[in-house]
Amino acid sequence: MKNRLSSNHLFVCAMSLLIVGSWTVGCSPNDEKPKPSPSPAPASTPTPKPVATPAPVSADDASPPPANGAKGTVKITARYLGADRPKRVVLNMAGNPACVNANNGKKVGSENLVVNKDMTVRNVICFVKDLATDQKFDPPAEKALLDQQGCMYAPHVQTIVTDQLLTVRNSDSTLHNIHTFAERQKADNFAQPKKGDERDIVFKRAEIVKIKCDVHPWMSAYVGVFEHPYHAVTGKDGSCVIELPAGDYEIAGWHEDKGDLKPVTVTVKANEESEIDVNVPG
Repeated sequence: MKNRLSSNHLFVCAMSLLIVGSWTVGCSPNDEKPKPSPSPAPASTPTPKPVATPAPVSADDASPPPANGAKGTVKITARYLGADRPKRVVLNMAGNPACVNANNGKKVGSENLVVNKDMTVRNVICFVKDLATDQKFDPPAEKALLDQQGCMYAPHVQTIVTDQLLTVRNSDSTLHNIHTFAERQKADNFAQPKKGDERDIVFKRAEIVKIKCDVHPWMSAYVGVFEHPYHAVTGKDGSCVIELPAGDYEIAGWHEDKGDLKPVTVTVKANEESEIDVNVPG
């Protein structure tokens, strides 16, 4: 039966070919005309896109620069931890009438440990410890001053920057001899016999320098020398303020009788004032 159908099918297709002259649908054994494979299109070279030149940014459209260098302040108060407020000792100047006259006969107290009624402490050097920067700071153009008034050094404690000039002045009508005690640099030792005598000295390395008068044994002063400007000395109210770039710092302290004080960590925020206490042991 199968062979018979195939023979009939071939006969019909042959007759169609003689009439039409070409194959018609249904004449292949699979009733489908084969499709030719398409020829691949030749590869075309891509046209390069022009590089756009950025339009200039006007000042009004520009983003503001980052607020690098924004500063804040930290107020430092030196607190005395002793149970009782120490008394100041009256200095004995009787052996030098010029010194007595320079103070108009008034008593002068010692300055090595001055504690206020609210138990805050004067003359404490406060500074940033281990400053994390390689920046070099130029010394201020303004000179610092160490004056001799009433046979006392004024100020008793101060801070300066390395290479900053320190003017030593004699404002008394008596002889003084200035003697610096330094460990990291050459010491100075010179006399100022007349009122109005001045001399500039300079410290090249950071350290705390003690200064004495070889004529008047009660006369002493301290100069904290630093390589950066972030330092101050507590004043009459027992506090000081240091301006700093925003960031985290360790604030250390030093007192002539108590030595190094325990550092305190503080975060300085831009355009704000932080407050910390530095403790002075009793």
